[in-house]
Amino acid sequence: MHISNVRENLDKIRRIYRRTGTDILGGTAKDVLDVAEARAVAMWDEFKRDKKRNPDWGYDISEAAPLRFKPSRVLKDAIVDVYCKIRWSEESSVPCKQDIKVRVWSEDSSIIYRSDLDSECVEKELTDPARIQPGRVISRFHFDRANLSNGSRRQYHPEFHVQIGGIPGSHELCWHPKGFNLPRIPYQPMELLMTCQLVAINFFPAEYGDIAKEPDWKDQLHSTQKLILLDYYQLCRDTIWQKDSLLDRLRA
Repeated sequence: MHISNVRENLDKIRRIYRRTGTDILGGTAKDVLDVAEARAVAMWDEFKRDKKRNPDWGYDISEAAPLRFKPSRVLKDAIVDVYCKIRWSEESSVPCKQDIKVRVWSEDSSIIYRSDLDSECVEKELTDPARIQPGRVISRFHFDRANLSNGSRRQYHPEFHVQIGGIPGSHELCWHPKGFNLPRIPYQPMELLMTCQLVAINFFPAEYGDIAKEPDWKDQLHSTQKLILLDYYQLCRDTIWQKDSLLDRLRA
């Protein structure tokens, strides 16, 4: 992966998702993407200058300032946001570190407080005027790559996976219980361009229909998929042809 690929991906998100007719990003999205791009450029320069001290490079989008989308008309005005930490090394276009979290927030009072299930403490926090983020997380997804430290034993969940729930922050008041070790489901390697595509398809289908027709969007998606996904799916294909267990082959 090269810095030019990452900058082009961030630029396509910034421009195409904010055009008239396909404007689905929240008001702070440009600033969030600008910060991510500046971080990527700075880390790339450090990486090229001294690879021993800086063995990887990439960008972050913080939980405190996530990439937010506009309310979704297909899901009762639910609001999706994304924060992430993605890193690459020189050896591969596939992220060597991948930590992408997608949260679905709702401010609908008929959804976020369930009187027959939730405690009065939840209601009190939801109605607190000092609450920074209104609403409640009703679902969250964690697109992860297993972090293998030197000398660690092989793990029994897929190296690249999606986990429903993950570890929510207390302020999210997420429906998923904390500490519940949900299964890791095999999933392809990811980065922000493909994550935003996934959000758009599910929460903004009408707008995505127009986005998918954009020639520059299709070209960028094609080049990104080729860089990040081709080897992964070749491995899947080869494993199946060899009559081996795909789930075992994909585990970390």
